[in-house]
Amino acid sequence: MAIRLKQSVDALAERVVRKASEYPRIGVALWICHNGSAHVVPLKDSVLSGPGFAGPCLLIGHYRTPCEPENIVEDIEWVVRAVRMGRLH
Repeated sequence: MAIRLKQSVDALAERVVRKASEYPRIGVALWICHNGSAHVVPLKDSVLSGPGFAGPCLLIGHYRTPCEPENIVEDIEWVVRAVRMGRLH
């Protein structure tokens, strides 16, 4: 199985950084679903239940400011690669 993101990894990382700056105290969670959609949600809304969207989604990470886009890109690429190799479902 492969995940085809609906936006570039770099654009998604920038989106996470922007959203994290909106929630500096609690941070945000990045979820990527198998259909390629990505969800950046405040941590309080995401803790155990997942993003609340249809379809299986993977938690990529929790991010708080300051966070670097490069680190987020590495996290996304690692998960996408692991799914492709069958290590994550």
